[in-house]
Parts: sequence; C-alpha cells; structure tokens
Amino acid sequence: MTSSIAHDLPALAMSAVPYAWCAAADFLAPGWARELEATFPDERFTLNERRTGSDKTYRIVMNTIVPPGGVLQQALPAPWQRLCDQLLAAPYREAMARLTGVDLSGALIELTLNRYHPGHWLSPHTDKYPKLVTQLFYFSGAWDERWGGRLQILGGPAASDVVDTVAPATGRTALIVRSERSWHAVEPMREHSPAVRRSLQVIFWASAPLPVAPGRRTEGA
Repeated sequence: MTSSIAHDLPALAMSAVPYAWCAAADFLAPGWARELEATFPDERFTLNERRTGSDKTYRIVMNTIVPPGGVLQQALPAPWQRLCDQLLAAPYREAMARLTGVDLSGALIELTLNRYHPGHWLSPHTDKYPKLVTQLFYFSGAWDERWGGRLQILGGPAASDVVDTVAPATGRTALIVRSERSWHAVEPMREHSPAVRRSLQVIFWASAPLPVAPGRRTEGA
C-alpha cells in the first residue's frame, strides 16, 4: 500500500538546534520510494546558475512541475502523480502546519524537481521571506558521502559552520522552517561522482515569491 505523507509526518521529530528543522531516513515506504526513484522524470529541466548578484551562488538543474499556488504543469509517471496528489491535498498542508507550528492555511505550494550533477553546488544562505517552510524528498539511490552533495545544516554563514548533514539517499526527507538564522547549503558534488543527486523540493510561500535577482543564468539542460 502507498504510504500517506500526511499520516507519516507526525513521526518526524523537529529539532531547535541550530534552528527549526528535521530529517529522517526511510521516510517514504521502501517500495514506493524505489518506484519514485526508478521513474524520476528526466525531461523539461533547465540549468540554473548564479555566481554573482545575490547572497547565494549555485549551479542546479531544475524543473518546476507546480508553480507557486498553481497546478501540475506536465504529465508524470503514475508514482509521481500519486505523490503530487498527496502533496497538493489539504491533509498534507494541515499536517505540515501542526508539525512546524507555522500557519500554512493560505500558503502557496510550489513543487520543483532538482538534479545536481558533478560540479554542482548551492552555497550557504538563509531563505528569504515570503518563503515559509521547505521539505525535501531524496531519490538518489544508495549514497556514498565521498560523492559530496549532502544537505548541510549550518550554525552560521560560513561553509565550515556545519552542525549536521543529510545524505540524499532514496527515501530520506529533510525539512527546514525559514528564519533569519536558518543557514544551509548543498556541498559541491565531487567531479568524480558516478551518481546524480535527485530530489523533489516542496516550498510553502506566504505570497508570490520575489522576482529573481539579476545575475542568474538559465539555459536548456
């Protein structure tokens, strides 16, 4: 039977150190997680890169499948359709609000597929309002930490301020409540990595996101 995200969320234990966040291994039922990994969409991605003009730099391949407050923009394999249906339904929103203590009743939900290839990264940063909460689901198979690509929970703006890490192995999840001190990053993918880091990012926005600052380069992938 397919697991219910809303049903499983209360089992997560939020941490207050260094800010409100949590992570869990094997959050998704193993069979469903393997289905999602095997059918991870590979089309409609664009390369997004920033080296100047903002508080963070990155190189990521992205595909926004549900824009903020919108509906699914493309046909997806059946396991992904089931997952998106759950994430866009009221029980998930309500369970996330109870877990995080954040009022999400009027929030706009955005769903984005991300891929990090060798040499890709996301520098230390805190998310800006109107972002409220982010949940990440990983679909990268069994992960060797020597490949890089771990989510880094940081105690401050320096890359060395690592408090904890989350490897992007299939079935894992991580959740961050945005604040002025919610520093985090994705460590650079090693050039020798034989794997691709794959994830689904769920963002709750208080209102439409701010315009993208100058300096971002986007091209087909």
